[in-house]
Amino acid sequence: MQGPALTSTARDSSNPTGMVARLLTAGILVVFAWVLALPVHAATPKSAALVMDAFTGTVLYSRDADEYRYPASLTKVMTLYLLFEGLDSNKFTLKSRIAMTPRGAGMPPSKLGLRPGQTISVEDAILALVTRSANDVASAMGAFLAGTEDDFAIMMTKRARELGMSRTTYKNASGLPNSDQKTTARDQATLAKRIREDFPQYYHYFGTETFVWGKSRIRNHNHLLGKYEGTTGLKTGYTNASGFNLTATVERDNKFLIGVVMGGEKAKIRDAHMIDILDRAFPRAVAMKDGNTRFAALAPAPKPIVRPVGLVADEDRSELFQLASALEDERDPDEETYAEGGIGTELPEPVEMAALPAMKPELSGEPGATANTAPVDSVTAYAVAAFHKAEGPVRMAGREIGNFLVAPANAAINPDAAASPLLRTAANDPARREPHAAQSWREGDPLIPDGSWIIQIGAYAEQSDAVDSIRKAMRAAPSELGDAVPVTVPVKTADNRTLYRSRFGGFDGEKAARNACGRLAREAIQCIPIPPSNWAMPQPAESKEKRRG
Repeated sequence: MQGPALTSTARDSSNPTGMVARLLTAGILVVFAWVLALPVHAATPKSAALVMDAFTGTVLYSRDADEYRYPASLTKVMTLYLLFEGLDSNKFTLKSRIAMTPRGAGMPPSKLGLRPGQTISVEDAILALVTRSANDVASAMGAFLAGTEDDFAIMMTKRARELGMSRTTYKNASGLPNSDQKTTARDQATLAKRIREDFPQYYHYFGTETFVWGKSRIRNHNHLLGKYEGTTGLKTGYTNASGFNLTATVERDNKFLIGVVMGGEKAKIRDAHMIDILDRAFPRAVAMKDGNTRFAALAPAPKPIVRPVGLVADEDRSELFQLASALEDERDPDEETYAEGGIGTELPEPVEMAALPAMKPELSGEPGATANTAPVDSVTAYAVAAFHKAEGPVRMAGREIGNFLVAPANAAINPDAAASPLLRTAANDPARREPHAAQSWREGDPLIPDGSWIIQIGAYAEQSDAVDSIRKAMRAAPSELGDAVPVTVPVKTADNRTLYRSRFGGFDGEKAARNACGRLAREAIQCIPIPPSNWAMPQPAESKEKRRG
């Protein structure tokens, strides 16, 4: 092998022109290969990426997905998650007004430019965060929800932990530079999945392409919207420290993917990388049948399927680069020109504002009733109940809660009739459970006790599918779910469809809820625990009328 190489070198040395030509050709090829690779896979210390199949929780692509990165304006997704929780629990409405604080007004761009004391509607504030990524509005929103932005950051971090975002810490509501504000690509995918699943009635805001504010027409920074097939949201972010970030949700062909790219050198590079990893993940994603789209809860994170950096064939690179260039058809000044100078930017001192009441369900006049999960007059909640006594079959029939019918699936018209074999679990089969103190249910008791944990195993377009999933879970974990209350809870989407969340409630604490999820996960059933502060059962319609009076 060495002989021919030496002969070739000797021959080139006797012909300097040929040697130079060969060296130049080799150099051009190396540079050309590097340039082709750059738009899609230029890995930097800031970079990370992940693609998740949102129906199954399976990670289809992962690169440094658990390494700490700066979220920049991806922070605003959590800010909006907490705002949506407030809307969902009727603390305020889309027409409520948010007052600009002195701290918010002093934020660097991008911003709307409101002066202290000026107000903006909650709906316009949502649109300002989604499109302009307005730092002033994000700061004011934090004060609106928690009294001060600093207190709101504590609330954000706590909620992140409850959602399973174990490596995320928030220090402000906007994503402006702070060396202690960190996250991971996996945590951002978790957040994207949860905000899509938990608030389908508000998620459509992330797909807004333009927002008219005064005389300004503000474009969304997410260049994939309207140009990459199936893109429905989410959010971009940029600071000098973070690089160019993007979380994107794409739904097509009955498949649903979440992509996260962090630390891109340019928006164009970030977008091309996102296109690449999504294109290659779609063939491996699970397609759900029409009419049964399932927004399943996250299971414990599977081991990442790590892909090599070089995924794209040379012949594909120029096409991706052209597509990314078309997406970024004009420079985005709010992401680049207004980028903050670095970590440690001086910000105005926080100003105390009147805090809203703590964000927990409002109690109605009826004992045990809690805040609405969906409009009371628009849907019917169907509970597959596990109420039972220590001995004998269940003796409790259905009852009305306002316009919501709670009908135990294992309660027959004849109260002495045996429960259905399909629902014969520890709840109603003495041979399958240990003896315990008698439990009874009385009219007026809460369906799920206040202060208890719940778990969610999915959400379905058809109520029957939600009930089927509950039956499957009860068969899979009879011991862990024997004392739980199965229930399907409806929620309206933006296009006036109803999804039915499949849940079990009544767990005494976090450990019991997580144990149940662990058992279900071993049976390949998706599950996530939800703390008491983050769920609400439907409340009676008449109770709402009483509060108005």
